Amino acid sequence: MTIQEIDRMVRQANPVPDLRALDPVGLSDLKFSEQRSLDMQTQDRIEQEQGTKTSRRGILIAAAAGVLVLLGGFAVAYQGRAPVQTVSQQPVNDVATTLIDADASRLATSLLTAYAAFDVDQVASYLADGARVDLFAPDWRRGARWLQSTGFKVLVGTCEAGDTTAAGTSVHCPFDYHGLRSDEMGLGPFAGNSFDVTVDSGEVVSVSMSLEYTTNGFSTQMWEPFAQWISDAYPADVASMYVGGDLSQERHDDEAVQLWEQRTKEYVADPGLGPENVAAGFLEAYAALDVGQIDSYVADGSRVSMFAPGQIPWLEATGFEIIPGICKAGDTTAAGTPVHCPYDYHGLRSDEMGLGPFTDNWVDVTVRDGEVVSTSINFETASNGFSAQVWEPFAQWIADTYPADAASMYEGGNFGQELYTDEAVQLWEQHTKEYVIVQTTP
Repeated sequence: MTIQEIDRMVRQANPVPDLRALDPVGLSDLKFSEQRSLDMQTQDRIEQEQGTKTSRRGILIAAAAGVLVLLGGFAVAYQGRAPVQTVSQQPVNDVATTLIDADASRLATSLLTAYAAFDVDQVASYLADGARVDLFAPDWRRGARWLQSTGFKVLVGTCEAGDTTAAGTSVHCPFDYHGLRSDEMGLGPFAGNSFDVTVDSGEVVSVSMSLEYTTNGFSTQMWEPFAQWISDAYPADVASMYVGGDLSQERHDDEAVQLWEQRTKEYVADPGLGPENVAAGFLEAYAALDVGQIDSYVADGSRVSMFAPGQIPWLEATGFEIIPGICKAGDTTAAGTPVHCPYDYHGLRSDEMGLGPFTDNWVDVTVRDGEVVSTSINFETASNGFSAQVWEPFAQWIADTYPADAASMYEGGNFGQELYTDEAVQLWEQHTKEYVIVQTTP
C-alpha cells in the first residue's frame, strides 16, 4: 500500500474534512460572568456552546487515533515482511527455580567463606533465628576457636543447590582441609568432606559439617602421630587436651585451646617429629651421602644398609646427585608407619651434559617411635633413560678411548658393574670429567 492510498483512506474515515473548520477550544471561549446572578437562559447557552465544542474536540481525537491505529497496522505489516526470529523462552517456573538455587548457593558460599576465616559474627549474620548449627562441635563457636588455634584450614569447593521443599533449598558444599598444621609439614589437604546448608527466605536455617578423617589419611598421618607424641613428650597435658584417656576427642575449653596451639606449633617445628619428617630427614641425609647423619635416624639394633662398601667415594667422584621428593606416610600398623619417599637423580655428571634428572626412584622407610627401623631402595636405570642416555654411551667411549682402563673401572670387564677401589674411583672421576668435555665441545 502506498502513502497516497493511506492518506486517502484516512480522509475518507475522518468526518471533519478540514481541521481548520473547527473552532479552537480553550478557556478563553468560556465566558463566565463574575456575578452569580445570571439568568438561566444565559447559563444554558454557555453550557450548550461548551458541549458542542467539546463534542467536536472528541471527534478530532477519535480521528487522530484512527490514523495512529492505521499507521501502526502499516508498520506491523511492513515489519512482518522481514524474517521472523523465534526466541525460545525458559518457562517461568524454571527461571524462578534457577534464581532461587543461585541465591541459595551464593548465601551458602558466603557463610562458609566466613567460617573458613573463623569470623563467627559474620557466620551468625547469615543464620535465621533458631537455626540449627552443627559445625564440628556442639558449641560451634568454641569449636571454631579450637580449629583456628590448631591451624585448621577449610578449602571450600563449589556449592550446588539441590531440592527445594517446605523447609527450604538444600545446598551441598564439598571441601578439603588441613588440620594440626598439616600444610606446614607438607601433608594434606585431606578430602572427602562436606557442608550441607538449608536456605529459606534468604537466611540459613540449618548447616551441618561432615568431617572425614579415616579414609583420607588424616588420622594415620596427623592425628595418631601427634597424639603419640603428646603422650610421650607431654604426658601431663593429655588430661587437659583430650576428653578421656584414649586420645580420640579434643577439649575446647580455654586451657585446652592454649595448649593445642602451643603443642601443634612445637610439633611442626621439631624436625625429628612425625613419620614423614623422620623419613624426609633420612632421605636428606642419603642425598648428602652422610653416613653419620643416616645412622642418627636409625633405631638401635635395626639393620639399614643404604650404600655398598666403598660406594660413597665413587658416587662423589662421578658427580652423583640425589633430588629428594615429598615423603608420604601410609597406614600405621604394629610394625610402624611406612613412608614412601620418591627421588630423582643425576649420574656420571649427566646434569653437566644437559641430561636428566632421572625419575622413578624411591626409598621406602618404616618409622616406629620416631626412628627408622627398616628401608627398601629402588634405583631405576633402564625405564627412566639413564642407561641408554648416559651409562652405555660412556662405557662405549671408555672401550674405544681407554680400553686398558676398563678392567680397573668395571667388574668382570662387562661394563655392567662399577668397581669401588681407590684406583677405580680415581679413574672414574678423571674419565667422567673428560667425557663431559668431549660431549659438550662443538
